[in-house]
Amino acid sequence: IDADLLIAGSQLFVAAYQNKVYAISLTAQKIQWRMPRSTLRNLAVSGSALLMTLDNGVVVALEQSTGAEVWNQARLMGRGVTNPIGIPSTKDCAVGDYQGYVHVMDVGTGELKGRGRARAGAILTTFISPGFEGFYTLSERGMITAWLLEESS
Repeated sequence: IDADLLIAGSQLFVAAYQNKVYAISLTAQKIQWRMPRSTLRNLAVSGSALLMTLDNGVVVALEQSTGAEVWNQARLMGRGVTNPIGIPSTKDCAVGDYQGYVHVMDVGTGELKGRGRARAGAILTTFISPGFEGFYTLSERGMITAWLLEESS
């Protein structure tokens, strides 16, 4: 298991490199579904979507209750894409890449909505913090950048 375990509601999500992603019911204490997906990155949830970056850089959304693929965004393949995060108070998600860009996508469709660039090299990870309506990135140079989306996003 390479990604951190993720608890969302009464489900536990587990993913591994060159293996599968699992949804485990915490109440029934059994596997709800498993899908063949390989990742090295942490998972995220936004609404009913389970967000993940596959080991080839494709970002996908799976339906939390069934594991069915809702969308995939292959335009980021080969960009060294980070873990996805659901952006608080929006219907958007974001990932960073090896060139220092942050890519924002619609959680419902996977459509790329925009991007911005950090000035501190490759982005290693993205993360959120309670009480902040945006998100953060950590770069290879150790710089933490706070991001807020414009209202039209």
